[in-house]
Amino acid sequence: MKKHIVVLLIATLLIQPSYALAFSDLESVKWAEPYIVELAEMGIVNGYRDKTYRPLQSVSYYAAILVLYRTLDAQGLVDSGDVAIYVNRYQSVLSEYDVPSWPELDEAVAYSIEKGIVEPADLRLFMADGEHVAIPRQKMALYMARAWNEFFGEDIQRAVQLPFVDAAQIEPSCRPGVALLQRHGIVSGDDKGFFKPLDSLNRAALAKLLVSGIAELALTDNVTNRNIAAYVYIKLDETKKIIFYKLDSKTESYSEQIGDDVEIIVDGKLAEYEDLQRGQDVVLTYANSKLKRIRVGDYDAVVEGDILSGVITDTADYRGNRYLYLAQSGTPQLFFYKLSDDVSIMRAGESISFAELHSGDKIKYTLQEGLIVTIR
Repeated sequence: MKKHIVVLLIATLLIQPSYALAFSDLESVKWAEPYIVELAEMGIVNGYRDKTYRPLQSVSYYAAILVLYRTLDAQGLVDSGDVAIYVNRYQSVLSEYDVPSWPELDEAVAYSIEKGIVEPADLRLFMADGEHVAIPRQKMALYMARAWNEFFGEDIQRAVQLPFVDAAQIEPSCRPGVALLQRHGIVSGDDKGFFKPLDSLNRAALAKLLVSGIAELALTDNVTNRNIAAYVYIKLDETKKIIFYKLDSKTESYSEQIGDDVEIIVDGKLAEYEDLQRGQDVVLTYANSKLKRIRVGDYDAVVEGDILSGVITDTADYRGNRYLYLAQSGTPQLFFYKLSDDVSIMRAGESISFAELHSGDKIKYTLQEGLIVTIR
């Protein structure tokens, strides 16, 4: 039975700034709290002015398309120049279906049409009688699979056999998408083996889905984090634009619009655009082509907190301490690290034990005071 559920205030949720990461209404979904907070910290989802997240509220079609786009953008996988072209290309479609005027939504819809995530005709399903329609779990899986498969590069149309008790209820058009996400551990059935394809997706489940998807993207070679030692050459204060030059280069420059999604750190503390000064030496941290962080200070001292990638060559558990031997991605170097006592180890959005790490695993990890503190 098709459900047309009114999604209250969904536009407000997605366009207003986050007012707190310690949301006041997560007690009933403690399992989802780490996923929700992680997405909020990345700027992919936001809370309400009353400091709630409303985890059991349904997610609309338009909201789903927007967060998928924001998630890929946060990983540096979206070229803003190309997206501007897509928006112009599909302007007539955006007008025909009266796409809501939420920040970034035109870009998200145009990107999704260009990449084959949605068809223009799909947009007629997104509203009913002037109200937003909640997206069913199977449709969310289909759209996410299409978006992610640009980077997975799998044959999404291959014949599939799904392990769910209610697999027969999944629409034929959605089955390949559900299967792709299930193969990657991004979706699974409940404790009784049901997928519940026709149920609407709520905001708590959305958070886990996206974090699981991010973890799988991080295991591909499509997300590359890099540091660039540079200096501030020109600041254009009216537009908050900065031109950086790479240190020891007179030709290699980087022109960046410094938005709220760029973290600025000066002397180890969060800072603002105004704290950056012309001539300062900085380290620029990129996820692919997207600037994520600007830090003022010694280059060697700011590696901590960066997302590094490598392949496990061996593990060791000795006298209560845990260690990893890693081959650094893209280099012939080998590294040896101790894990912190409270290290967070996640796979496909789920917490796993140190014993589940094996030689040959590709991981992303972060360091603090020389210890590994997160592994994805």
